[in-house]
Amino acid sequence: MSDRADVALSLISHTNAGKTTLARTLLDRDIGEVRDAAHVTQEASIHTLIETPEGDRLSLWDTPGFGDSARLAKRLAQQSSPVGWFLTQVWDRYRDRITRDGVRAVGEATFAAR
Repeated sequence: MSDRADVALSLISHTNAGKTTLARTLLDRDIGEVRDAAHVTQEASIHTLIETPEGDRLSLWDTPGFGDSARLAKRLAQQSSPVGWFLTQVWDRYRDRITRDGVRAVGEATFAAR
């Protein structure tokens, strides 16, 4: 078992709220694209904020924004059922990409934190 510690912080919010701008400020470098428009960030990306010589790491996830937080919460709660899986993995891919991207962003950030 490793004594190494990994901590992940996720920037999760509505679209066009300044998540990538905040990530750039915290990281003190240019990452992603920043412009005054909705859904500029399309994929979640992870960046190392701090890493010690011993291998401890503090990471920052910059995630796509979401539009309808109630729908996102509902989809996240439904994921474990077959119907919920279909909605998030198939239906939303073609009909509600914004919700699908939000589910993916939260899922990726949650998985990385484990």
